[in-house]
Amino acid sequence: MTLIPPALAWLSGIVLASKVQFPVPIALAGFALALFLAFWLKEKRLALLSALFLGMIRLYVAQPSFGPNHLAYYNDRPEPVTIRGLVSDAPLEKEKALQLRISATSITLEGKEIPVKGDFIALVPLLSDYRYGDLVEASGELETPPVWEDFSYRDYLARKGVFSILKKPQVRVLERGRGNPLKHFLLSLRERAHKVLLSVYPEPEASLLAGILLGLDRGIPSDVMESFRRTGTSHIIAISGFNIAILAGFLGRFLSRFGKRRTWPIVIAALFLYAFLVGADPPVLRAAVMGSLYVLAEAVGREAFSLNSLAFAAVVLTALNPEALWDVGFQLSFAATLSLILFVPPVEEWLKKRFPLPHTWENLVKEALIVTLVVQLATLPLTLHYFGLLSLAGPLANFLIIPAQPGVMVGGGVGLLVGLLSVPLGKIAGVVGWAYTAYTIRVVEFLARFPWAAIPLKGWGKEISLACSVGLVILLILAKAGRRLGEILARQWRFGATFTLLSSLAILAWSGALLSPDGNLHVVFCDVGEGDGTFILTPAGHKILIDGGPLPSRFLECAGKRLPFWERTLDLIILTHPDTDHLTGLVPVVERYEVKAVLESGLEGDSEAWKRWEELLEARKIPRYEARKGTVIRFSDGVFVQIIHPESIASCPNDNACSVVARLAYGKASFLFTGDIDTDVESELVREGMELSSTVLKVSHHGAGNATSQAFLEAVKPALAVISVGKDNPFNHPAKAVLDRLRGVKVLRTDLCGTVEIVSDGRFLWTK
Repeated sequence: MTLIPPALAWLSGIVLASKVQFPVPIALAGFALALFLAFWLKEKRLALLSALFLGMIRLYVAQPSFGPNHLAYYNDRPEPVTIRGLVSDAPLEKEKALQLRISATSITLEGKEIPVKGDFIALVPLLSDYRYGDLVEASGELETPPVWEDFSYRDYLARKGVFSILKKPQVRVLERGRGNPLKHFLLSLRERAHKVLLSVYPEPEASLLAGILLGLDRGIPSDVMESFRRTGTSHIIAISGFNIAILAGFLGRFLSRFGKRRTWPIVIAALFLYAFLVGADPPVLRAAVMGSLYVLAEAVGREAFSLNSLAFAAVVLTALNPEALWDVGFQLSFAATLSLILFVPPVEEWLKKRFPLPHTWENLVKEALIVTLVVQLATLPLTLHYFGLLSLAGPLANFLIIPAQPGVMVGGGVGLLVGLLSVPLGKIAGVVGWAYTAYTIRVVEFLARFPWAAIPLKGWGKEISLACSVGLVILLILAKAGRRLGEILARQWRFGATFTLLSSLAILAWSGALLSPDGNLHVVFCDVGEGDGTFILTPAGHKILIDGGPLPSRFLECAGKRLPFWERTLDLIILTHPDTDHLTGLVPVVERYEVKAVLESGLEGDSEAWKRWEELLEARKIPRYEARKGTVIRFSDGVFVQIIHPESIASCPNDNACSVVARLAYGKASFLFTGDIDTDVESELVREGMELSSTVLKVSHHGAGNATSQAFLEAVKPALAVISVGKDNPFNHPAKAVLDRLRGVKVLRTDLCGTVEIVSDGRFLWTK
């Protein structure tokens, strides 16, 4: 019996209910009447009508009622509110803030506490210590989520059961450890696995593997995510059928000695445990349901029918949450799976007859070319409709990286599993996973650089999407692809020999490129947004960081790309002052790397980042020194760092004025790092006759107008000036007056140039 017609009727009912509002009793009466007539008249079409009514009822029942007992009833009031509630999910780390989802239990208005239900979103500072299960009290302005010109944040949150956001929140923890014990266990296990990945692998490979293996894409740098989007390869990051198939295949083989009839419950339980471990998003649950049906069919000796499995998965997921039908991930996942079932076998058969290939090459072409093109074609209407972007680089990018993905998953998974037992051993076991992941990122970033990689189609996306949809229906009819097909999840990659060969080549290529320093000084001004973050690699391989910027993912990526896979030691960190736009990016660095020494101004901060910084330095017993005028730090290769300021922090009027000013020199090349000092400090340094002349000047305070005076520039005499500044920042940095004063000096800006790398052999310098 096929489940496809009743599943389509059910889904049609959900869609119809979103457009037409019937009273629930009438829909119930229609369902009962259609079901009765179907049995009495033995008419299947009436049974489909009952499924349609049932779908309508499910959506009606799911709609919330915004009465006085619902939190959203109190949205958009002029006065601030105080809400008590439970942090109902793991905090989500955004690029600039930490997002909390809180289930409210009460709201206090004008001194009166009212019991309520409903979830809301609150954004708190990065590195804040909030956890799932915290009972909190949050104060702020409760608002309805906004609707922007090209995106409805309100609808997006509504599909997730959230109807309120708290602006300018002040959140206080009242009690810890509440919540579901099983969810506590799964989240703590995922967090433990995440920390191991971050310890075993460098950035950005660690964050990409966290997204692929654990569903945690929060740490992937925004520019890396944009490269995947432009090249049509974002699906690599999303957990879906491929991950489930790998897990089911591994467990099936491992437990096969005990018999499939005995072990199938264990395999199915493991699939759903993994699905909930990684977040239980609709695409993951769809894959888990289909994978479980396949495992069950094998255990009882029946053939799994893919379309039935897909239809069953759609009904189960929309029964649990009918709003999932409008989830973009749900739609893309089902479209991709449907294309694999309907289109891949006939296309594969057609190519096999006309272009016969050796067996090994046949599998490679099938997975890297046929599957990629078919899935991209099938999901093209959706991607054009939702994102308005046509990726021309997509077919080539997917062809180049798809064969590497088994190595990413299996190699990365091995490194994770071994790392859970021993991080040092995990670093050794994870070399293969790192090599494949690094290869994937480099290919995607290289192709994304080309202007033709992606074409925006805003304003035409819907029309082109409709045309593509019609074309796909015509192709389906012509291909006669609606017949019974084999289960796609049963077809596994055959990559044994290819995997081993490519692993060896990848490891040799990457380790050869990164094995040792090249004998030059590398000073890298990382594009960290509105902040400072510099990575320095000396000719002998000593590693120095000066500040880390406000965005941890960006600085980790910048430094991680320039270190060998196995390198986890830093010789020196210089924190010029404790402002968050200089400090925040250093916190995860200290978490992941062994730091030999830290040099600071001696000032103390009051941010969450500063509190975490203090805790880490104390826990890891990292030596801390105060930077004072006249201190010189010499390295074995002739590079030295001289501290020019401050002499004392006692007389500093503010944090910026006490920024550490350091001059790094190697042969005839020199770099002056000025932190955020102002013209008063500059005048003092000029007056004292300090050695300021430098080949390269890191312009103070992101190019603010109260720094970089003419007298200071005449003392420094830079040939090159670097401004570390965020694009479209609210401070209008760099100031026009500063740029005017820098005329005659070559200026490189991170908001325009991205990361700036300057290389010197001690005599000459050049940019990369």
